[in-house]
Amino acid sequence: MALFPGWHAPDFAMTLSGKPTSFRAWRDGLWCIFVTNPLGFSTDGHRQAVSASRQYPFRLLAPVVSHPLIERAGAFFSDQAILNGFPLVCDPEGEILTRWQGVETEFASGEPALDEEMAYIVDPTGVIRRTVTFLPGTQQDFDSIVRIFTTLLDSPLHGSLEISLAA
Repeated sequence: MALFPGWHAPDFAMTLSGKPTSFRAWRDGLWCIFVTNPLGFSTDGHRQAVSASRQYPFRLLAPVVSHPLIERAGAFFSDQAILNGFPLVCDPEGEILTRWQGVETEFASGEPALDEEMAYIVDPTGVIRRTVTFLPGTQQDFDSIVRIFTTLLDSPLHGSLEISLAA
């Protein structure tokens, strides 16, 4: 099931630097940008993400099940790794991505649905404030996500943003 703005971000257990923690504890009351596929970003996109995470008050995280590029680069890991400075958390069974599933788009009747890649912007209270979708394999840059994030930070409603959803 896809996640939407206004919903609480699902928590999950993870291991970072050999220590068990949870997504909620790791966020530690900070903004977080969670991407479902770090390999959907260009190398420049990875650098933009890391640079922005040093400039703005957010944490950056991406789960990875496995990918030949990571394995060939010698960066396959048991708990955490970094791809071009982009922090990754191992998700070998796909449990994290199952909870953070993106939108499925059907382009034609009878054709399989296409899973879109997602970036979720989560506020300090753990509420998803914005989702950004990308078509798979498009090698996105990170600047559009940073622009959306800074708009949320600069909003006069920052800190009290309530999003109502139609039932």
